[in-house]
Amino acid sequence: MGDDNQSRLDRFSLFMTRHRLAVLVLIILVTLIFSYGVFKIRGEVILQHMFPHNHPYLKLHARFSKVFGSGGSGVVIAIKAKNGDIFNQNILTKLQNITNKIVLWDEVYRVLTVSIARRSVKVVKSLKKGEISIQPLMWPEVPQNSEEMIELKKHIFSDPAYNGILVSRDGTAALILTEFKENISYERAFSLLRQMVRDYSDEETSVHVVGFPQLMGWIYSFKPQMRTVFVISIALMILILFLIFRNFQGMIAPLAVGLISTAMGLGFPVTNTSGTVAGMLI
Repeated sequence: MGDDNQSRLDRFSLFMTRHRLAVLVLIILVTLIFSYGVFKIRGEVILQHMFPHNHPYLKLHARFSKVFGSGGSGVVIAIKAKNGDIFNQNILTKLQNITNKIVLWDEVYRVLTVSIARRSVKVVKSLKKGEISIQPLMWPEVPQNSEEMIELKKHIFSDPAYNGILVSRDGTAALILTEFKENISYERAFSLLRQMVRDYSDEETSVHVVGFPQLMGWIYSFKPQMRTVFVISIALMILILFLIFRNFQGMIAPLAVGLISTAMGLGFPVTNTSGTVAGMLI
């Protein structure tokens, strides 16, 4: 029985040796076909794509998220005055411009974007004869004179919904709240936020961003460093293999088997037998 198995292996080895070029071409073609899926792999996480959308709970969640957001993509943007408080025309105009810019982004829920420069943020005034006046807090224009600025301060610091929430208690910073849609990648959200920080940070104000999209964006921003480490690792592996085997066959064979196995494994769930055969050919 052992001799029979040895004879079969010998015949198989002889066949592979005699037709090594044809078999190698066949393996390369099969590898290219099965590794087609590798080129469709995307190095990003979109939370919405990972959910079972046909589930009734997810359908209900999708309906509510169109109005209230999903809660997992919220971002808080702080505009802080470097000297004094935010109650001057330059800083308030900058706050208004940032708010208007964010509202125009297709990637966010406009209805969930909130700041003191939004029309939806109101101030309630009681008038004579029991009348009540409801007006935007700071819309469509920022205060144009000192009297209007004093009135704005009074409305903000007398309302617990704004004092310490949308504006810091010491008046040195203001917040903009928004939420990105679930189908927006973290890299796209991070790109928008970083560009906004660069555009509006200056010697008068600083812009700060916190939130899960910002955190994930920072992680994705290290992709170039990861690629560099990967290339250096491959180069070191090649050098170590060459030092061990002292020939190019011993250096190329493990790399070829690893490359073929990885490509086929990532592309489709198939056996890696062809990778072993390629190693025999080399």
